[in-house]
Amino acid sequence: METVDEAKIIVRPFELWQAEWEHSLRQTIQRLNTVLSIGKSRGNYYRGIPVSNLIHEGRQAVQAKNREAASVCLILLEKLVEDLERVHRYSKLLFAHYKKRLRKVGEPEYRGLRFEIGTASAFIRQKVSFSGSIDTTRSEPDFTVRTDGGNVSVECTVCEVRETQASNVFFKIGASLRKKGSKIYAGVNTVIFVDATDLVYARMDDGNPHLLNQLSLRSDVSLILAELPIASAVLVMYVFEDSPITGRRYSRSYLRCDNKNGGSNAARCLNAFYPSGGDD
Repeated sequence: METVDEAKIIVRPFELWQAEWEHSLRQTIQRLNTVLSIGKSRGNYYRGIPVSNLIHEGRQAVQAKNREAASVCLILLEKLVEDLERVHRYSKLLFAHYKKRLRKVGEPEYRGLRFEIGTASAFIRQKVSFSGSIDTTRSEPDFTVRTDGGNVSVECTVCEVRETQASNVFFKIGASLRKKGSKIYAGVNTVIFVDATDLVYARMDDGNPHLLNQLSLRSDVSLILAELPIASAVLVMYVFEDSPITGRRYSRSYLRCDNKNGGSNAARCLNAFYPSGGDD
């Protein structure tokens, strides 16, 4: 499980907290500039890309004396830097691909790219043998995972839910899976990773307990998968949770849903790295 201790949120004089926050932000921006400027001369390479909004929103939150919102922005920025650094160590080509896309995508596309980077980083931490797609002109999956029995294709998508009705949640996740499941390379050894964070909050607002009714959600998704030529869906949720011991922490949890007609290679791969549900 990936967690970030948010001791910064512990109540203490605001001026002291602000000084620590600003110091952490400067360090994180320096790391971000370092990783984004690899192969170039020095400069502020975060400017003009969507991630700069995190910095702006964090500073606005500090001005409003909103410690929680400012700390969330800082943690999200720190996690992006960590993921980019990890990808760079794993594959210079994949890192260069993500860096180029970071400078081109607008705000609407940023979340999907961010999820793709986070998925690559999670694979690296778990020592998954994979390659990422770096040729945007070719129709190929986002990732190809290498297994002893053959390759497993992995696609990433984001399920965005604005409304809170359970029926809308089912429709939205179905649309996300069907779109990816219709790709020409989708098959019985294809796994779709879905950023399902919105489902957490949509279901909570709809009255269901935190974190989701997993049995109900798995049943709903299994009905959708039965219509598609893919093996499984892995729903990934990024959540800030409060702990009486450590304060606030940032976790990445997942829920695996299988198609009973899925391929054996995908099943073996998921059994090794994403066995059922929990934290990765």
